[in-house]
Amino acid sequence: MGPDWRASPCVLSIFKTRTPQVENCLSELNSTLDASDMPLRLSAIFDENSTSVTGPGRSLDKLKSTISSLPEPGTCRWAHVHGFYHGGDEMKQVSDQVKNDICGIEFPNWPVLHASLRSTATGQIFQANDKSVSLLSRAVENIFCDFVDWKLTWEAAMADYAKKTRHDSNATIRVIGIGPSAKSLLGANKDKIRDAGIQVIGHLSEELDMIVDDDIAIVGVSANFPGEKGLDGFWNIISDARSCATEIPGSRFNVSDYHQPNSGAPNTPRQMGSKHGNFLDNPFTFDTEFFNISPREAKSMDPQQRLLLHAAVEALDDAGYSPGATPSFQQASFGVYVGAATGDYVDNLRDEIDVYYSPGK
Repeated sequence: MGPDWRASPCVLSIFKTRTPQVENCLSELNSTLDASDMPLRLSAIFDENSTSVTGPGRSLDKLKSTISSLPEPGTCRWAHVHGFYHGGDEMKQVSDQVKNDICGIEFPNWPVLHASLRSTATGQIFQANDKSVSLLSRAVENIFCDFVDWKLTWEAAMADYAKKTRHDSNATIRVIGIGPSAKSLLGANKDKIRDAGIQVIGHLSEELDMIVDDDIAIVGVSANFPGEKGLDGFWNIISDARSCATEIPGSRFNVSDYHQPNSGAPNTPRQMGSKHGNFLDNPFTFDTEFFNISPREAKSMDPQQRLLLHAAVEALDDAGYSPGATPSFQQASFGVYVGAATGDYVDNLRDEIDVYYSPGK
């Protein structure tokens, strides 16, 4: 991408210029580039007069000047994207590298989809032969390689929806926009719909109550339960109507020293009325290197504090947080706030006071 990729965006949106005209400008400009330069590529068509082009910023600057000098000059606007997307075969190697890098990420596959998925390159619904490739691979290819024809996709979707409403006069189809650009994309086509059974909601917020200042959105979760981890594990416990209670593991302490149900003696302060409880798997495992905490210090930490550190990272990962990836993902603007019920672990350390006694207080 060259040393100037941070300084110059890699996507230019062009308005008030018909697609064939933009393609002609691209063809002429690409013919003047050096063989080592990445060619400019039409990355998306939004409607008859709105497109976007991806490529190196310095080449896009030249395209912007060309569009502005047309007999009927178009309007250009930089999209703040500092990377190549929808770049065709030139991005195949990048796509493969990304797929290799994320192969360990759990990503749903085709059978779990609740609705059909439509290709924004062809406008058609993915068929069985398309599904020979995993949904994750298809998504990555769509982001990095495939051209986006929103106009074609919209027309194909509306044609399919119109067929459904004609066959069922009581059917109502709602097209809901999700994401920051959805309102403008849907709004441009909203007035073209003549079918009363099709409703377009430009953005989901149009159907929501007014947001108040103290509203919160849960976008990431870390969950740890006895025998299970994550929300899927939580669902397994609920759906199986499973009790997680087990006998106190011997790795914790010798339960017979404190529980003698048949002794006949009344419970004393050192006796327990039950020998069962709920216990996490491997609760003492801790990644000292990741958190930059020495093993000696970690040994003196409250086990709940160690679990909390892992939970915070897992919740951020689940939310898709990537530090510094976007202006809204800057580390300086993120904080982790914790509500803790107890802090009495320090009492357990009094018999073995170390240099790291009572860390985190």
